[in-house]
Amino acid sequence: MKKLLGLIGTITIAGGGMAGLAGNAPTLAKNNINYQQTNN
Repeated sequence: MKKLLGLIGTITIAGGGMAGLAGNAPTLAKNNINYQQTNN
């Protein structure tokens, strides 16, 4: 039972991390595009 809860916790944290990365990716891409435009 304890092992199962640990596994669920790990999946939740990993899922949250993935969602966080996916949420930040468009912002990072936008910043990169703006940076390239201002340096040209």
